[in-house]
Amino acid sequence: MPTLDGVYPFPAVMQTRTIETNGTSIHVRVGGHARQSSCCTASATTGDMWGHLASALIEDHLVVAPDLRGLGLSSEA
Repeated sequence: MPTLDGVYPFPAVMQTRTIETNGTSIHVRVGGHARQSSCCTASATTGDMWGHLASALIEDHLVVAPDLRGLGLSSEA
């Protein structure tokens, strides 16, 4: 899959959603079906880093790629 400025784009079938929880808004990308595959990060980054993995898993997994609280399109509060 080609990159754009070094970032792998997410598959076009993925949708963006905002989850309101614990007084904050978390931005996630969701796509696919079947078994759950959550692409969570342990470092300070956004869900953008999971585009290449989402492309590999989307055919037979449910992929959820969040922006951590306070990063990307997720809110801090």
